[in-house]
Amino acid sequence: MPLWRGVSYSLSDCNDILKEMGIEVEQMMACGGGGKSPVWRQMLADMYECSVKTVAQTEGPALGVAILAGVGCGLYESVEAACEALICEDKSTEPDAEKSEKYKNYHQLYKKLYEDLKGSYKILAGL
Repeated sequence: MPLWRGVSYSLSDCNDILKEMGIEVEQMMACGGGGKSPVWRQMLADMYECSVKTVAQTEGPALGVAILAGVGCGLYESVEAACEALICEDKSTEPDAEKSEKYKNYHQLYKKLYEDLKGSYKILAGL
């Protein structure tokens, strides 16, 4: 399995935790190297079953720091207000229902394989 699929399934695990907390992800923003990849964006949209949008700004980490600094300095009353003022959307990738269903099945297998191999990971870490 290519690394990006494993990362995507791991992110999907995080999304499952959010759902358990009653938080439904309706859209996400992707920035940086991954955000530039149409394949990565489509995969995330399909896995999360939500829109994946990119930001016009190319330096995501710097933008995040600027947002937090603006809130910390009192320029914006909240992170949400700073995001509203500073983030400019670029592209949007919509989920494909057929692919979403396939990813659900693969994600179930991914979680089973992880559980089945958990003991082996501990042994591997000890080598």
